[in-house]
Amino acid sequence: MDRSEYWEECIATAAEECGAALTPEQIECIAGAAESCHENYGMAFYSPPAGDRIAVIEGECRAKVKAAQDEADRIRSDFVANVCMRRRCDPSDVQLEGGGHVTIRQ
Repeated sequence: MDRSEYWEECIATAAEECGAALTPEQIECIAGAAESCHENYGMAFYSPPAGDRIAVIEGECRAKVKAAQDEADRIRSDFVANVCMRRRCDPSDVQLEGGGHVTIRQ
């Protein structure tokens, strides 16, 4: 089935369901108009491609991850500065380990 046959079948079925008696020529004409209208639907009622929305969502996620990473880095930096202030050490001597352990190199 090609595209024009698809549209002709759609129009013939719709006409039959509502009790309209159309000639084959009328069905062909209306089907052609419906196909053209369908092709221009995106221009009349713009809907961005799914890929555009996905790109926006990915960008938002990247921004949230970066903000969270920046916040974590700031918290670590503040923590190290606080440790160094209390222990009178250089920040390069402080090592943060998993589980909240802190090692200060002497």
